[in-house]
Amino acid sequence: MRLVYLITIRAVSALLLTDTLRLLAARWVVLWNKPVARRHLRHYLTGRGAEVRVDTAALLDDDRGVRETLLHTIAHELRRGRGAGRCPVSQLSYADADWCFALGGLTLDWRARPDGSVAVRFIDRYHWSPADKRISRPLHRAAERMKRRGAAEFDIVGRETRVDRAELAKARLSSGGRAYRRFYM
Repeated sequence: MRLVYLITIRAVSALLLTDTLRLLAARWVVLWNKPVARRHLRHYLTGRGAEVRVDTAALLDDDRGVRETLLHTIAHELRRGRGAGRCPVSQLSYADADWCFALGGLTLDWRARPDGSVAVRFIDRYHWSPADKRISRPLHRAAERMKRRGAAEFDIVGRETRVDRAELAKARLSSGGRAYRRFYM
């Protein structure tokens, strides 16, 4: 019985070491030049589930794919007479790999303001998707297993920002979005 117990401990230890090494490799090899994604991964592993605040204006400034997705959605909804709504952003919408790896798919909430601008914010959950078929599935599985060692999902709160009237007018005149490099990992 004791031998079985020792073998089990060693097997689990080896598994945990492998998961830790996989995530460290991702952090330092894949994410070495992606500070937001690296920070979120570190927080997942050590933050105990505490909320993280993100600058929504920085997201929209840095990632033209997310910005254009949002602007086209808002323009379409405003034409339909809606004054508020939600804009789903898939991983295929991102133009910036740092934001894609940091946030994954998310939903932006928007509402028209009396001055003609639009307020934008979001609340999303940082989590891994081990069941999804993707090239990085082993990494997602390893990250999910790290919950046994203290890793924890957490909420990401995007601080409210404004999109001004002039930018919305441009989006209304524009036709469709662009195809961006795909970061679905």
